[in-house]
Amino acid sequence: MQELNLNGKWNFALLKEIPEDIESIKPDLEIDVPACVEQFYPQVTKEQFYFFYEKEFYFDPKPGKRYFIAFGAVDYLCKVFFNGVYLGENEGGFLPFEFEVTDILKSLNKIQVLVFDPISCEVIDFREIPHGKQNGDPNWYTNISGIWQGVVLKEKPEVFISSLKIRTSFLRKTLSIDFETTNSFDRGSIILKKGKDMIFSSEIDKAGSFDLEIKNILPWSPDSPILYDLEIRIEKDSELFVEKRKIGFRDFETKNGKLLLNGEDFYMLAVLDQDFYPEKLYTLPSREYLENSFKKLKTMGINTLRCHVKVPDPIYMELADKIGLIVWQDSPYFDKFSEKAANRLIQTIKGTLDRDTHHPSLCIYSIINESWGIDESDEDQINWLEKTFDELKILYPGIVFVDNSACIGNYHVKTDINDYHFYINAIDRIDYWNWLIDLFVSKPDSTFLKGHEKKANGKPLIVSEFGNWTVPPEKWLKKTPEPYWFKYAFNGLQMTKPMGALERFKKSSLAKEFSLEAFFRISVENQLENLRLEINKMKSHREIRGFVITELADTFWECNGLLDFDRNYKFDPFIMKKILTNDVFIPNLSKYAIWRGEEILLTLFLLKDIPEGVLTVTSNQETILRKSIKGEADETVSFEFNTSDLGEGMHKINVQVEIMDEIIISDLPLLISERSKQEIRIVHSMDENFLSAAKNGELIVVAPEKPGTVINFENYNAKIVQKDGFLTGDWVSSISWLVKDFDVIAPHHTFNQAHQSLLKNRPLIKSSGFVRRLSGVTYGWFSNFHSYIDLIEIGKGKIIVTTLNVDTETPAGNLLLKEFIRNY
Repeated sequence: MQELNLNGKWNFALLKEIPEDIESIKPDLEIDVPACVEQFYPQVTKEQFYFFYEKEFYFDPKPGKRYFIAFGAVDYLCKVFFNGVYLGENEGGFLPFEFEVTDILKSLNKIQVLVFDPISCEVIDFREIPHGKQNGDPNWYTNISGIWQGVVLKEKPEVFISSLKIRTSFLRKTLSIDFETTNSFDRGSIILKKGKDMIFSSEIDKAGSFDLEIKNILPWSPDSPILYDLEIRIEKDSELFVEKRKIGFRDFETKNGKLLLNGEDFYMLAVLDQDFYPEKLYTLPSREYLENSFKKLKTMGINTLRCHVKVPDPIYMELADKIGLIVWQDSPYFDKFSEKAANRLIQTIKGTLDRDTHHPSLCIYSIINESWGIDESDEDQINWLEKTFDELKILYPGIVFVDNSACIGNYHVKTDINDYHFYINAIDRIDYWNWLIDLFVSKPDSTFLKGHEKKANGKPLIVSEFGNWTVPPEKWLKKTPEPYWFKYAFNGLQMTKPMGALERFKKSSLAKEFSLEAFFRISVENQLENLRLEINKMKSHREIRGFVITELADTFWECNGLLDFDRNYKFDPFIMKKILTNDVFIPNLSKYAIWRGEEILLTLFLLKDIPEGVLTVTSNQETILRKSIKGEADETVSFEFNTSDLGEGMHKINVQVEIMDEIIISDLPLLISERSKQEIRIVHSMDENFLSAAKNGELIVVAPEKPGTVINFENYNAKIVQKDGFLTGDWVSSISWLVKDFDVIAPHHTFNQAHQSLLKNRPLIKSSGFVRRLSGVTYGWFSNFHSYIDLIEIGKGKIIVTTLNVDTETPAGNLLLKEFIRNY
């Protein structure tokens, strides 16, 4: 059966109102199809318009055939006209639909589409439609409108398959098919192939349900994404119709606190994917573009995608099947619960699952995210959520469902997975991160709504959102022309505003110390260290069966991707793979900053049995420790080593465990300081005596500790600020930095786990009038610049103001003071 692709240039018009006769519309613009209107006409994000599309095309219809105009997805409400005849309308922004045009198809044809996507409540209350992050309150990214997936003219015989559902099971070796046809047929067959090899073939003579036993099949999994070619062939009066699907055999379920894939324990290593594209918005740039993105994730060790609050393009699912990535889909949410909103959401969910459940990659589906659109204090809405969960479980038994993917302030009611979201800046707040993860594990019922706590029993724990930012790449700071969405800031938060970021950087003290590219690399180190700390903590709890990193790629104002906006690697992918795929041990040191010559304890929490292996610990390619190692899963084994042969400064401790032919590697930071007395005056507030001493040539360190403290002298003005609210860096990550003068302490010019004693519970400095900022912090798109260390020249001497812990009895504080003396 032939298809005519109608993608390409269409005539287009923006209308403030609809004329009675659409033939009177004279489109004076052009637009690509498929594409989001906002890509070409961003004014539609602020003003309400109707969108009019028109295209003429030639076609030679064949007698005895039926023809359909098929749309992949149009957002949101559309009416379709063909050769002047009104075909009908479709509501919903994500799913395919089609209209028959057999009786009106000619050689020269004209298709016209009128689209309306509400941005207010005047015609349709936009709060009551499932939209996800494309609009609503708050508007996370940008509204999406129009024909954003492809349009084709399809040719079919008189009798064809009108609906098809497929379900497979590897464990039961079954293929279940349920299909309907437009009429009876003479003969048919179900055929399953692997390449040229015939796996199964059966003759049929009618539509209906078929439960088939399939022998000699292999399972689909991320490690081995084996696909088979399914054909359902029906013939009527010598007219053949063939429906083809790529399928895989898999079973995915939750049981006794675990995720099971094909009956075996599965550990989820996932990324959150907004499935937005900075220039194309919803529309895929190309199949190759997405395939390359997925392959990069696989290289890093990712095995799961959480497609966030939207319905992906069908190509997304095809590539996940092919490359081997489990998909966890979230339904697009509405803002205001109502009967209309609930019905629209259920239609969207069912339509999505009907479209996608034949994909072996689709394993998990979320009904609600973070209670967006529902009020959990309303009993009727809770009953609706529980009822919806139960109904979907019956309709789609091969899918694992999440009722409400939860975060602080909202809860589960009835779910297959107990998942929760945590966003913490672990470098600064590692104790808080550890406490949260420990609490999640020790009190899993705390994530359930009061009265529903018993339903937590036996549910696997997943940290389904966490992550940390970098700053944006230089290319996007210098993007010309600026994308229209650069002017938006999420909820007015300056940290999230792209517009002006380049100028903010240039005016900051950062620009005096680092290039844009150099600081981007610093922020990448910051992101990697945060993720390492967070992931290792989660892995140390066997009850946690996986996690979801936010996110796949930078998206609009969010710069927390593992890939950048253009889907380039931010870092060597094998660094992340080393962190993610280590399923053997989690290493820890008894201390991360020590005096040189001290004994240090290395502990390894074993994630699996090690019957016999070799442990090697090195620094700068010099072996510190080499010993045999063995132990059982969940056991902690310990080793001591001496640091006398390690020089002063920061070290990367490389921990290797060799088992048979496999070498597993993990890295830890270790800061070493020579114990010595530092001849430097440290004060906690300024007075005339200290000021006079500095003017006469002495180096004075002012170390205020209490937020609210004000320090003013000469031209220097500072206020000590508590790191709370957004300044914690939990949500929009803080990127901390130190100048190159401190290479001994911080060779990557940012903090890591070894600097905990310097950073823990320390406030920030908001200041002006300094000669040089030696260490500080920025957030998001270069906003909220604060300091940790300011240098002020006064008379013959210098004053250093710092809120870092410069206690001379701590190795890190002692070494920092030593660097103050050496450099200034």
